[in-house]
Amino acid sequence: MLRNVNLLRLFGNAFIILILAYGVLVYYVFGVQYGTRAPDQSLPFKIHLGFFNAFGILFLISFFQTIISDPGKVPLFWGFFLDDPDHKRRRYCLICHIFKPERCHHCSACNRCVLNMDHHCPWLNNCIGFYNRKFFLLLLTYAILAKFDITIVYFMDWFNLARELLSSSDAVYPWNSAYLMMICYPLNCVMFVVLITFFKFHIQLIIDNMTTIEYMDKKRGPEARHEAINYDMGFYYNFIQIFGKNPWLWAFPIFLRSGGPVGDGVVWPQKPSRGQTYEMEMSNRDLSLNRDTPTENNTLGTKGEASNP
Repeated sequence: MLRNVNLLRLFGNAFIILILAYGVLVYYVFGVQYGTRAPDQSLPFKIHLGFFNAFGILFLISFFQTIISDPGKVPLFWGFFLDDPDHKRRRYCLICHIFKPERCHHCSACNRCVLNMDHHCPWLNNCIGFYNRKFFLLLLTYAILAKFDITIVYFMDWFNLARELLSSSDAVYPWNSAYLMMICYPLNCVMFVVLITFFKFHIQLIIDNMTTIEYMDKKRGPEARHEAINYDMGFYYNFIQIFGKNPWLWAFPIFLRSGGPVGDGVVWPQKPSRGQTYEMEMSNRDLSLNRDTPTENNTLGTKGEASNP
């Protein structure tokens, strides 16, 4: 499902242009200057180039899919029908003038409510929600794989080049490529560490079946943690809520018919919170005590029966 937005305005965003420019620079340095033009054209190096190009292509597809995909809209007339249950009317957006399903939040940047909103990403000029969270996670995955590949394969090239430049000897490669290599490789390593940290956080969110907003709400204090709703249904179900049931499509930024997220983004299965569990235990305890404790009528009846010959 595509966003209803002007593409020229969408891709005119400065952050998107910056990411694309950085991607072109990285590919020029490591894919062209030190890839196809490198003196080492052995079979392992060609295999590396194949994986590097595959990661780059999948990254670009995930990148554009995340940008142009609609993160999820609230169903039309949700909660406005007379026979709708009360749980549909628990939350109301005063800006959009609609009832909000659970895990739905209003984005001030997009000026709309988003299903299962994780966060608004200014680098992608879009919200991350129910229908594009898979693309966002794949974007991070392929960016990390490409940067890991660069970090491992080109370390010795960068090290030798740095040593040659510091010793003022003639560089193996043209000076323009040498300077670009000296700048881009450390920058790549820094971005690799940053993305790994960010990716680790989002993997933990998948394990706990949480969004960034829910995580921040939970961190507010003990009262918020006590009242937080637990959507964790086990790792597999948490995973397919984002990536779908078809394992052949998990690694690709497409949905098709069987690769979409499980559910509708509106109704979510959940486990009772600690407070609800405690109330249920106390209620069950009271019921069991009421059954075990004889009432006054039962006591009189018992006595009457005992007094009869």
